[in-house]
Amino acid sequence: MRKFTLVLTLLVSGCISTAGQLESQSEHRATVQSTENYQAVYKRMLTQAKECLDLGGTFAASNKVEGQLYSELGQGEISYYLDNVVDMYFAVVKVKRDGDGANVNITTGSQPGWANEKLLKQLKAWANGENNCSS
Repeated sequence: MRKFTLVLTLLVSGCISTAGQLESQSEHRATVQSTENYQAVYKRMLTQAKECLDLGGTFAASNKVEGQLYSELGQGEISYYLDNVVDMYFAVVKVKRDGDGANVNITTGSQPGWANEKLLKQLKAWANGENNCSS
C-alpha cells in the first residue's frame, strides 16, 4: 500500500492542476494573429477541440474541453484537461479581440515535450482556419 501511495503522490505532485499554473510554468506556447473576428476563431477552436480532444474516459478519469466566451471583454478561453481526483491541464487557449481580428495565445503542458509540441501544432492549425482532427 505504501508503494501505491508514494507513486500516486509523485504523479499528482508533478501535474499542473490549474490553467494559471500551466500558463505560468510551461515553455510550450505560441501566438497566432488572425484577420478573422475573435468570436469566429473562438467558436471554431472550441468546436474542433470538443470534437477531437474531448474523447470521454472511464469512471475514474475523462478528458474535458471547456470554453467560456466573455463578449463584454472581447475574449474567450478554452481549457483542455484530464478530469480526475486532481485535474491535469494539457492546454489553455485565450482568444482576444484585436481590432477587427483576433490574437490567439496558446499554452500546452503536463505531457512529454513531443506531445506538447504536437498539441501546440494542432491548436495553431485550428487558430489558422483548419477544421480537422489530423493536423
